[in-house]
Amino acid sequence: INLDVTLSSMHCKQVSLDVMDVSGDARLDVEASVRKQRVGSNGQIIVDSAEDARGSGVVKREPLPEGYCGDCYGAGFEGECCNDCQTLRRVYHRRGWQLPDLRNVEQCQRDVNDAEMMNFAREGCHIKGYLNVNKVAGNFHIAPGKSVESRGNHIHDLSAFDGLESFNFSHTIHSISFGDEFPGVVNPLDGVSRVMNASAGVYQYRMNVVP
Repeated sequence: INLDVTLSSMHCKQVSLDVMDVSGDARLDVEASVRKQRVGSNGQIIVDSAEDARGSGVVKREPLPEGYCGDCYGAGFEGECCNDCQTLRRVYHRRGWQLPDLRNVEQCQRDVNDAEMMNFAREGCHIKGYLNVNKVAGNFHIAPGKSVESRGNHIHDLSAFDGLESFNFSHTIHSISFGDEFPGVVNPLDGVSRVMNASAGVYQYRMNVVP
């Protein structure tokens, strides 16, 4: 599947691209074959830098001290370390526990700061690349939050974005096609654009590929 999509009001770090099918194959937060580029309010691509979106200078992160072992707050196994927010989320979901307020968790403060920065920036995201999929029924979706599997369920963890009142999924599909380019093929979703006026919503497109 070849895709070229722009989200006009969602920062690249706010969204995950997942692929799954009826055979049970699931790939979360696909990045290897897909490139995400920040988009400014003027619709132009932003060149990534280490600068804070507020323009206040470089965001410096201190390295972890040698031998550091982050607390898993009872969710980890004996001797297990949770040195970053992603690991902490994973062990909590493994237990089936509700996550704590991540704004008060040492390992997650970087993520929370990034979330606040993203909300302030009002940037969009250009997503372009390809997805290798099985020849069975399935779906790919772009959704907010971190994708995780918890007890056989596919969920999106939005805990890092507490305080955000809405996710605006206004978008333009520049192109979605299947297989190699072929003269005369019409891709029905090419050029489709949607503007979300509500505070929340879902856009779904169903396609059948007929050989």
